Amino acid sequence: MMAEMTPTRRCARCVVGTAFAGYLNFDYFSANCSFAWNYWIKAQYCWAHLIRDIRFLHEKHPDKKTKAWAERLLDRSRRLFSAWHRRDEMTAEGFHRSMLTHRDRFLELVRQPPASAEAANLAARFAIVEYTTEDSDESQTYDLSDDYFRFMFADGVEPTNNHNEQQIRHCVIDRRRPTACVPGKARVATWANATTSGCGPRLPPVKSKTEISSRSFSPRSAPN
Repeated sequence: MMAEMTPTRRCARCVVGTAFAGYLNFDYFSANCSFAWNYWIKAQYCWAHLIRDIRFLHEKHPDKKTKAWAERLLDRSRRLFSAWHRRDEMTAEGFHRSMLTHRDRFLELVRQPPASAEAANLAARFAIVEYTTEDSDESQTYDLSDDYFRFMFADGVEPTNNHNEQQIRHCVIDRRRPTACVPGKARVATWANATTSGCGPRLPPVKSKTEISSRSFSPRSAPN
């Protein structure tokens, strides 16, 4: 059964639609993850936010092993993006091979977290999970890391959603109803209610997932 839909996920479903076949840049926010998972959206989660989370572990976490692990992840991230920014200097084949190498080295490290809850939570973003659908009880697998590495292999997909945020930063929508303006009433910057009317009941098969192991690792081809 599908979990109760939050207003944010209802909003995403109505704005984007459930049959969207392109790529979407997302923050790694629970409603975004839920929407992408349940509607088979090709997500590209934001690396700027990921690096911020890794840097926080490196600078603020009390566990020395977690700090050292995060420092190594930052180094791997720097190497990865250094190669990505030199893509115009490489042949298409050489660039593809370089991205596979950097991706696999990052995964090999991130999937071996130290024994802290925060490190495990971050590593879980890159886990391989089992899932079933409403149409079949047969177990299948999905590599969650694909949703971080699409930018390497798909034309026009950026590794961050910074550009998207810049486009909407100037928009502030006041939820206050014109017929019920109360002086001093708190304003909520949200646009969910404005877009949820008229949503149809069409729902695709839902994936229910279980993590196999955040330590699972095997080289593979680029994501679709």
